[in-house]
Amino acid sequence: MFQCPTPHGQMPFSLAGNQSSHGPTMQSRIARNAAITGIINGGVALHGTGFTIALTSFNMTTMRITPSITSLLSIALGSLITAGLLTGGIFFLRGRGYKILLTTAIRQLISALCNIAIAFTTAFDRAGTGFIVDPYDLFYRVFTEPFGSFGLALSFCIIAHLFMWQREKQPPRSSQTMPTTMGQPHQYPFT
Repeated sequence: MFQCPTPHGQMPFSLAGNQSSHGPTMQSRIARNAAITGIINGGVALHGTGFTIALTSFNMTTMRITPSITSLLSIALGSLITAGLLTGGIFFLRGRGYKILLTTAIRQLISALCNIAIAFTTAFDRAGTGFIVDPYDLFYRVFTEPFGSFGLALSFCIIAHLFMWQREKQPPRSSQTMPTTMGQPHQYPFT
């Protein structure tokens, strides 16, 4: 209704890339789900990274606390993962960017597993020495995105969708025998 006509010989712009909505070039539902999950995961990671930056800057200005190396590393790694998820999701939605989305999701998965393992290890290590387990510290470490449980689940979903999309893309294997030429079976050289 409000769409401007495109010039002659030029494809109209669409968020799914310049692909027709009919025929074999149509983007599969699995690929679209992987891209959208990547964008949502990137948004959650952006929120978590922004929260970490705000908390660190608040501690620096109000309490005059020097940030630890782990908070600075989490900001740097969180920013890289956020940028990778958002750009990979957007590019993959447009038909390219598979490697960006896959490698970022794998890195997020590994980082989230390490963060959760460290959180539980430090919580139970303190409990063994007589200290009381701080539930706030454990809750904060486990649900800090992009390294928390939501990031772990969403990155696993992205990886699963991308691997399903790869299997869907591969041609089916044929169970036929070797081709024949003019009724004669194919002869290998040097037999």
